[in-house]
Amino acid sequence: MDTMGLGIRDLETMERFLHGEKIESTSNVPFYYVNSPMEAIIVVPSNLRAYRKAPYLTESMNVNDIKLLEAMNNRYIPIYNSETNQLLFTEEEFRLFRVRMGGLKEYGAGDYTFSPNLYFPGLDKYLSKIDENIRQVDFYRDKVYQEIIRQLSKYGFTVTIGCNSGGDIELVEAGSTDRYTNVPSLDGSQKWDFDFTIRFNPELTWKVKQILENDLQAEGHITKTSTYKVRLVDVTIPELEKPLDIDFSLTPQKDNYLSTEDAIKERLENMRAQDPQKYRLVLANIMYAKDMLKMAGSYKPARGILEGDRQNGGLGGVGIENWILQNGGSLIDACEEFLRHAEGKEFKDFEQEYAIMDFGANHVAKSKRIWPYDNFIINNMRYLGYERMRETLRTFMETYELKTDTEKVAS
Repeated sequence: MDTMGLGIRDLETMERFLHGEKIESTSNVPFYYVNSPMEAIIVVPSNLRAYRKAPYLTESMNVNDIKLLEAMNNRYIPIYNSETNQLLFTEEEFRLFRVRMGGLKEYGAGDYTFSPNLYFPGLDKYLSKIDENIRQVDFYRDKVYQEIIRQLSKYGFTVTIGCNSGGDIELVEAGSTDRYTNVPSLDGSQKWDFDFTIRFNPELTWKVKQILENDLQAEGHITKTSTYKVRLVDVTIPELEKPLDIDFSLTPQKDNYLSTEDAIKERLENMRAQDPQKYRLVLANIMYAKDMLKMAGSYKPARGILEGDRQNGGLGGVGIENWILQNGGSLIDACEEFLRHAEGKEFKDFEQEYAIMDFGANHVAKSKRIWPYDNFIINNMRYLGYERMRETLRTFMETYELKTDTEKVAS
């Protein structure tokens, strides 16, 4: 295959090209765009390792990222391996990506396509908690926002809520409470925690950090702090009976982009507008999946836990939400897809084949100027977490199928 064409050195340049920006060709690169005799992207495996910002070191990981970029830009270009001439991205796969982006108007995708498998036995305990969970989240969130804004505003900062909202400091709720996908306590013993990303200009970094550590903690205490992270435990907030935990990710930049969290939130809000009952079922599916994987010890992402425990890394909360949403909102469909790809595979082979992609930009990655679109399998999961998740899903599906068969016999 002729690989002469426009040389593209990294995924950032590929993204600009797909946006229609004119770029200069570079030689000896991992990707080529050719338009003769047909439009195609050529991946050159032998050149990948030299390019750190590609950002990964194996071909399939790069290809997944290019697939995602094409889907986001709604522009299908076949991808080929320069050494084997193998087609790595079909038009059918592209259409599947676009379907999985349903509910994201940002990318011109259509309505969300709900799975027919949204209900299963055991879901009612989560469904029954949704309304009360929404009420409590709204109540607690309002008080937490007020206190954070009060403390930051004392120093003369204009504080606004939401990504791209324009204040000196932008307070962005990044946790599952923002999307009502947090798992409510089934016995009422809830301890609330909130996650925020705070966006601001770089020169404010240390001042903002000092305010959070010294002014907000009240009777709480700091358990984790770094240049871009502050974790406060047992923080006392006025008008709230119980202390709560707050995590802050500090992002010293204010570029405009659709964030990971906003992409999920937009999809969920569009689902609610399409079909409120199915929306509630999707929330319950997400809650069930999170609870199940927490109990299995395959939940926390490897990048968010101690070095010695990283082999237990799971998808993480946002990864699980994307996993469920890319399967029509159904835990049943998500399990079937995961297990189909996991059949007979070690983790090193599984992670090459199966991807759970992020349709929004990671705040922290954007602030560090690294590739912002996560692959939650590659970035979050490790081999023991994979094994635990696979066995947990197998057991769940066996139980589900047994109950389904029993119901069929009874009817």
